Amino acid sequence: MSEATSKYAVLVYDTQNKWIYFCCLGFVPSAEYRLINQELLELVAAKKATRMLGDLTRMGAISPADQQWMVAYWAAHTVKDAPLNIALILPKQVIGSMSLRSIDRLVGPDSKNPSNTRYFGSDAEASAWLKTVN
Repeated sequence: MSEATSKYAVLVYDTQNKWIYFCCLGFVPSAEYRLINQELLELVAAKKATRMLGDLTRMGAISPADQQWMVAYWAAHTVKDAPLNIALILPKQVIGSMSLRSIDRLVGPDSKNPSNTRYFGSDAEASAWLKTVN
């Protein structure tokens, strides 16, 4: 898989920058949220990607159940020896930002399967940081 698009999200491997780009297109219902994240990690594995840029500016809140699922799913499917460098452009809605930060506390640097996640206000800032990491 190199690309997936639905009415909820776009997942693409950016061949120029060598990272996964994903964009939420609005509120994502639970089943679709989980499917999108499964497809995202399949793409990470297929491309052996170590960097991701996520534009979540239009994303809504993530339910507590989906937050817990996300933590468990990522913990079971990410590589411990190669943590992902993830640049996220924060949602404009405060509740969406709070959901993301709640997940990050559970999969961040102090967890069993850490990711190196940074939050940004724009695509330019997120891209600039991702270019500095492997």
